[in-house]
Amino acid sequence: MSVWITRSEPGASRLAACLEAAGYLPLTAPVMAIEPIAVSLPADPFDAAVFVSEQAVAPGLAALARAGVDPAQVQVFAVGPRTATVLREHGISARYPEPASSEGLLGLSELLEVSGRGVLLLCGEGGRDLLERELAARGAAVRRLELYRRRPVPLEDVQARVEPESVSAIVVGSGDGLHWAARVWFAAQGSKRVPLFVPSSRVAKIGEQLGFARVVVCEGAGSDALLAALSQLVE
Repeated sequence: MSVWITRSEPGASRLAACLEAAGYLPLTAPVMAIEPIAVSLPADPFDAAVFVSEQAVAPGLAALARAGVDPAQVQVFAVGPRTATVLREHGISARYPEPASSEGLLGLSELLEVSGRGVLLLCGEGGRDLLERELAARGAAVRRLELYRRRPVPLEDVQARVEPESVSAIVVGSGDGLHWAARVWFAAQGSKRVPLFVPSSRVAKIGEQLGFARVVVCEGAGSDALLAALSQLVE
């Protein structure tokens, strides 16, 4: 069973290795590339740092170091277990929800009472503003530090690697990535009946709106959740 992984790196290659070990045939062809942004840390004080993605970890820690901020002196949160693992590889412990989600983060006990606290969101450009809005509504002084932007990989570059007739399933990781993957897929006359694996019901709705007829919501964005969903399809 051939599975097209549309997610950006480094997650795409890591997921491909897990799928291959489980007997699947992964096709790694990301539709979005990560581009760093030159940043400086906001001057406002903060006592909580929230890493919204694994891509935010390395540039985020570098920005903290340049500003002389010791992560051990603030409370650190991660959007999910994978981002927490990357932080742990840098020697930093983080609280995180499982499965990964902004909604899960907001449900952590430490983030329920944040009135008067300074919260730094380390994230990519654009994306959902749910965390910022909800934490601000709870009384926190929220600042965003946008560390990277996602840009679409040129359509022709992805199409050169993806042949719809050899793809049995598609895996996406975000709404933005899904929009671009749909352009590639339907431009190549791909079937709307191909199973589309998504990380949340929010992204599932986007898939249905774009014309996919078989959308499968995984219980999270991790490899275990995807493998469980794929196994049900195979059965």
